[in-house]
Amino acid sequence: METELQTASTAEAILAEVSRCNRCGYCQSVCPTYWVTGRETEVARGRNQLLRAAMEGELPSSRRLRESVFQCLLCGACTEQCFPGVRTYEAMALARNVLNQGRPPALQRYIFRDLLPHRERLDGLVRLVSLGKRSGLSGAVQVLRLLGWYGRSLAEAEALVESIPPRFLRELAGGLGLPMAEGRADAVYFVGCAINYALPEVGQSTLRALLDAGQRVVLAPNVCCGLPAFAYGDLEAARELARRNLSVLLELRLRLVVTDCASCASFLKQYPALFQREPEWLERAEELAERVRDATQVLAEFDRPRGTARPLRVTYHDPCHLAHHLGERSAPRELLRSLRGVDFVEMAEADWCCGGAGSYNIAHPDLALGILERKMRNIRATGAEVVATSCPACIIQLRYGARRFRVPVQVLHVSQLSSPAASDLR
Repeated sequence: METELQTASTAEAILAEVSRCNRCGYCQSVCPTYWVTGRETEVARGRNQLLRAAMEGELPSSRRLRESVFQCLLCGACTEQCFPGVRTYEAMALARNVLNQGRPPALQRYIFRDLLPHRERLDGLVRLVSLGKRSGLSGAVQVLRLLGWYGRSLAEAEALVESIPPRFLRELAGGLGLPMAEGRADAVYFVGCAINYALPEVGQSTLRALLDAGQRVVLAPNVCCGLPAFAYGDLEAARELARRNLSVLLELRLRLVVTDCASCASFLKQYPALFQREPEWLERAEELAERVRDATQVLAEFDRPRGTARPLRVTYHDPCHLAHHLGERSAPRELLRSLRGVDFVEMAEADWCCGGAGSYNIAHPDLALGILERKMRNIRATGAEVVATSCPACIIQLRYGARRFRVPVQVLHVSQLSSPAASDLR
């Protein structure tokens, strides 16, 4: 359903959306940042009213306004609780664009506009990070400094990721026997940045599971989906990345576009919202949105049960973009329940954000840690040996939480449990 947010100018769109908030307060019960702080400016109702006052000229731009807007997780939980369905996460993303006057800080602008659109440049930078991490030269710290993220000591920020693989998924996928000609394929696999660079083993598991189910898959020559740029308010960069992906993905003319990153899946489906004023791109965006599937949705359709080497007690954490933005909760659970040897147990507040939210855990470490602590308590209470999820940012955050709070649990992607290699899990 088309919204005012998609059709009006940025300022008008923000005001139209936040004005629909009736200040009922139901959002308080599901907002992770409000639970941590207890402040009205850290819940959708307060954020919307603060932003409305600023847009109507009753409140000047201030540090308090900026903090309120930028500290939103964009998780979308509030929208599901909201009777009028206020899309607070979209209003906050657009407000970031306004507060930045259409231009993010210089270093972020470099990342979004000069680095992410060019895979070879990003490859080179990540190789430097990987070398520094393995040699103890704190390569990741230097990149975090470059990105201009703040709020956490750089050494602690680096600790979020234990290691960076020496080889990327695009290199490793060559040994899986993927078809070279798209005409022989059933689906195109969209390679998410975090999967490619940080968690290539997840991508390998997803591809093996798809191949084992009889699907012929080719790797997309895609760039970043654009969600990081959108989340920081750089709409121009988000649209440029979307244009590049639309061009290469639709050229392949395959029925499905599959990704094992819930954030990528969600944002690819949101492409039409970026091009409401560009009809030629809008038509392409709508065509792509119809083809995009999260990997768990595809794998749940195939009756090819797999199993683990021994019985495992498994719980599931819902990524925000899959549960709240796409409304998909059943497919990953059905998939896990179908696996031999898996004793599936539901956790409390499974669809509460873990505090990862892309780079949120770096930009807002104290808030993120408070959110993560609650999530890890819920995981511990299940007694699970494995917590499965379907978002790389969640995997990284939950693994950090397991180390930080000493929770004896292994964090895996759902596809790692459903691939042929799952029988090797101990």
